[in-house]
Amino acid sequence: MFKVTPVESSAGFGAFIEGIDVNNLDEPTFLKLQTAVYKYKLVVVKGQKDLTPTSQHALNVRFDPKTQGVHGGTGTRQATSAIPTATFSTHLPEAPDVRIVGKGLVPKDHFGTKEDQVLAGGTHVGFHETPLSPKELDAGDSRLWRWH
Repeated sequence: MFKVTPVESSAGFGAFIEGIDVNNLDEPTFLKLQTAVYKYKLVVVKGQKDLTPTSQHALNVRFDPKTQGVHGGTGTRQATSAIPTATFSTHLPEAPDVRIVGKGLVPKDHFGTKEDQVLAGGTHVGFHETPLSPKELDAGDSRLWRWH
């Protein structure tokens, strides 16, 4: 059963959503989710451990039908031209507009990957005009970056 629990904070936005399965999202439930996103600005949909990349992308397209083929480095925009994605992300053959972003092993056959891949993790050093020093990085400092 669809349940919205607003986050109680001074920020004044955010909610948790429970009781839906994004892999099997019917139109009435999607409309409730869409209403919650617009009302609370940020939602966490709980219980999605079995969410597939295909279903994740289908949800994105329901929110924005024009997104098909323009994110994730496919179609008209190539993500690799904007940032050095090869070190920290990989495409998923099952859903080419979805990428795994992170650090560590992505095993062969993970949603259709053809071979084991080790992601080195991302860094801003290659594209910021004044990157953080090794001392700042070791201290846990970070820089904002945009990628979508």
